Amino acid sequence: MKKILSLFFILFAYCISYAQIQYDWELWATVGIKKNFKKHFSWDASYQIRADHDMQAFKSSYISSGLTYELNKYVAFDLSYRYATNNTRDLHRFSGSLILSYKYKKIEFTLRNMYQNEREYFNARYEVGHTPQNFLRERLQVTYAIKKPLKIEISAEPFLLLTNRGVTLSRIRCIASINYKFLKYHSINLGYLAQPNLPFTKLTQGITLEYTYTIPDWKKLKKIFKPKSKNPKN
Repeated sequence: MKKILSLFFILFAYCISYAQIQYDWELWATVGIKKNFKKHFSWDASYQIRADHDMQAFKSSYISSGLTYELNKYVAFDLSYRYATNNTRDLHRFSGSLILSYKYKKIEFTLRNMYQNEREYFNARYEVGHTPQNFLRERLQVTYAIKKPLKIEISAEPFLLLTNRGVTLSRIRCIASINYKFLKYHSINLGYLAQPNLPFTKLTQGITLEYTYTIPDWKKLKKIFKPKSKNPKN
């Protein structure tokens, strides 16, 4: 555990060390929904829009959806799809993840091991510069629960590009955020993102803002929309 934490803080410090290099501010705004089912399954979907050039120009938008299965409180599996579009091209991303979690008092450690395949289109042959890309992503996240509705989250995530020539570290994404849950089913996450894009000496910095609504159980959902009965006057 000490080795993992040491690596985590080294990666996060590495992200911050790029602060003096050329950078561009971005805004990542996300709206999502989530539904927990019985037998340890959950489903989520979201829409995200990103703005760059110091948050003044449209960069891209994303529609994603995924299914998660929790084997137990320590191990979970996730399958997801994401469609991305910008001014020049569209991208389809398929990913599968193994998620390991461990909670100690108010601190929770989460290690997400993700494999992703990203492609512009589906074909037997691809033009040069448009071939599908495969990544391995290892995100370590530390969450500290300040109070029941309020949490602080810090994560570091290297992106490893897989090619015929070997494995290349393409970028590292570091995020520090605060999460607030209110009215049982609503949550807001506000964070700061720092992402060195390698081997270029350029840092992507950004503000992340995410709203998530968790769909309650069907019985509770019926009670929410069921009109209240009025007692007849005597």
